[in-house]
Amino acid sequence: MLVLLALILAGANAGEQPRPRIFADPVSLTAFRFPYSWHIPNHCGHVVMDLAAHLRLRERHKADRTKQVEIHDPVFPTWVPGGVRHFSLTANAIPAVIRRAGVAAVAQLLANRELHCAVYDFDRDPGHRPHAPPWPERGPVVAVRGRAEPGGTIFLVAHRERYSGLLIGRGVRDHQVDGLVDSFELMRPHDGVYATWRQTQCADGRVLGPRGAPLVATRAPRADSFPPGNAVEGRLVHLSGTADPADLLALARHLDGVHRGLQVFLPLEAPQRIKFEVHLARSADEFARMCRLFAHHGIQAAERQGSMQGFFSAAARATVSFTDRVERSTGTARLRLNHESVHQYLHLHGRTATGIPQWLDEGLAVLFEHVQLRDGSLRLKPPIARIIQLRLYYRQYGEPIATPESYMRMRMALHVHQYAEVHAMVHSLILGDPQGRDRLRAWWRELRDRRRSDVYATLLAGLLDDADGDRDLALRLWQRRLRRYVLDSQAKKEASITF
Repeated sequence: MLVLLALILAGANAGEQPRPRIFADPVSLTAFRFPYSWHIPNHCGHVVMDLAAHLRLRERHKADRTKQVEIHDPVFPTWVPGGVRHFSLTANAIPAVIRRAGVAAVAQLLANRELHCAVYDFDRDPGHRPHAPPWPERGPVVAVRGRAEPGGTIFLVAHRERYSGLLIGRGVRDHQVDGLVDSFELMRPHDGVYATWRQTQCADGRVLGPRGAPLVATRAPRADSFPPGNAVEGRLVHLSGTADPADLLALARHLDGVHRGLQVFLPLEAPQRIKFEVHLARSADEFARMCRLFAHHGIQAAERQGSMQGFFSAAARATVSFTDRVERSTGTARLRLNHESVHQYLHLHGRTATGIPQWLDEGLAVLFEHVQLRDGSLRLKPPIARIIQLRLYYRQYGEPIATPESYMRMRMALHVHQYAEVHAMVHSLILGDPQGRDRLRAWWRELRDRRRSDVYATLLAGLLDDADGDRDLALRLWQRRLRRYVLDSQAKKEASITF
């Protein structure tokens, strides 16, 4: 799927490709932009790569049976063939004698290769670096760009008692190297947080037009074509598309809050450094055209049924939806994006496509569908319409649509009413048990750290204790709890997340 996405996007003209993705490090307060089609091993990591180039160079390296000398000290960065490694070290990590010799000497040390260095004018703005001009609090900055032998580029910036930059490996095209270097920026203070230049524009109520220039986010009579469309850069998300500029701006602020709440609900092992991509069309027709760009599997069937209103694409690592209301649907853009954002968070930070059970994946997504952002906290509101429909089913037929054990094995697409049932499973298991959140986080750590995740042993530990280890009895107890949750209209169904 990754290679397919790269080929599709590479085949488009440069002006037809989605905007570059965004790396922003909240520790070193540095950022850069990289090609949309590149592979991201970890959204909390420091490496991105042109996967095709990386694999080609790796195979060539095996065939040559030669190895280049690399620095293996964990303090220093290493090269990634066909990719980029971001790095940032405190000045104290560099020997004093090297520091006194200048920034080029530090670059030579970090590259561990013969370099041809030149000073880079970091404050220069030839028209495509609006982030370049300094601001009063920034302080002095010195930057160098070095060409390595036998290949690769190091870009190094000395700033705020730190050395930050990029190691750009062999196989990255020259124009891509120029784009990576020219996009590198130092984040600036704005409204109490450090932000990229584009993020500050959006925080002040502007969107970025098709050519990147800031535009006032008014209600637009006609949307720009996608890609590139208009865009909004938030703290954790990057929205673009043909949706109304004012909607893009409002939804970016909302999704920033949703993802901050998710980081409290399911904590990360490191700060998120690569912003999540969200593509928004204005209408269902524009959404269908946008879907074809991402080659989403099953999209033709969904178009025929008229049922799909948004999706998360694991191949594109992006969420795609639209903002207009749909006839016969209670869904809004915010509700759809809340749901798909949970899938995006689970799969990209969990770094897996198969380790998340379907019932848990969809149940958590429905749990966040009606989330409300208020004064630094998220309130998880119940999906009342879904629960009422499921309650009517229970009262009419006297039994569940499917049992928890059936959902454990299920791999097919869910029926519309089953979303309420998997939500009830998750709510009764996680929010209906005082230790439920702790068990969910324990499972999340196992998944995120690539350890073997046993859903029964971790998530169902409380039920198994109540059933004295009898698995069948534990599943029956679970069924009773979720049935009580659905049928009891007075049962507490809300929860809050404070951040």
